[in-house]
Amino acid sequence: MTLICKILHPVPEILLVTLCGVIVGADGWEDIEDYGESKLELREFLPFEAGIASDDTLRPFRDVNPEAFRGVFVAFVENLLHGSAAHLIAVDGKTLRRSHDGAVKALHLVSAFERKRGWRWRKRRRLKTAMRPRPFSRR
Repeated sequence: MTLICKILHPVPEILLVTLCGVIVGADGWEDIEDYGESKLELREFLPFEAGIASDDTLRPFRDVNPEAFRGVFVAFVENLLHGSAAHLIAVDGKTLRRSHDGAVKALHLVSAFERKRGWRWRKRRRLKTAMRPRPFSRR
């Protein structure tokens, strides 16, 4: 039986640190803990009153039932995005293959889309010379 007073790290905090750590390439529980300790910005989303969970606290999550985890994770993401989903900006970046030629560097493209207003941004850039970004455009 788990006592409520012994719960130091709420599941949403553990999910956030684990998800972000895996996205940036953490290879194990120690890497996830190190990532959480180095990213104080996570406190913008959740309080982390007891600090970042240690790798020993995170490790038992590997044995969680995947179906049960799916339900908890979906609820977590919906709660995290509640009210802000309309203000998200989707960003995509690409480097065009074979766009370099000796001294001319490869062409990099970055585009962003803001759902609520329907705005799109695009920028093309070579490392040595930059092209002017396109102005804002509506769909």
